[in-house]
Amino acid sequence: MKKMLVSLGLLLSVITVARAETIATLNNKAGGKIVLTDRPCVHKGVTHDKLNFVYNYDTSGYSSEGCWGIEGEVVSVVWFDSQGTMRYPLVNFTINHNYSKKKSNRSM
Repeated sequence: MKKMLVSLGLLLSVITVARAETIATLNNKAGGKIVLTDRPCVHKGVTHDKLNFVYNYDTSGYSSEGCWGIEGEVVSVVWFDSQGTMRYPLVNFTINHNYSKKKSNRSM
């Protein structure tokens, strides 16, 4: 039963991520990407106003999640795991030109 609940939780988190539209991406050192989405950031049941959901992944399948926002010329990410707060130059991100800006409260 516990395995089934964990599997269901993982499936729901993947489905939720899949519904979030990608705004921009950045290649990471682990061979994957950091993905900025338009989904509002919710962590432990709390919605963080003015922040959106971000995730990253590597070639081994590991991933992390967090909240992101723009501070001047950097993208500031608060990772939910032990990575803490990281800042990435905004110019290093690749904008998803297919993203519908009408849906977003975030501009890049």
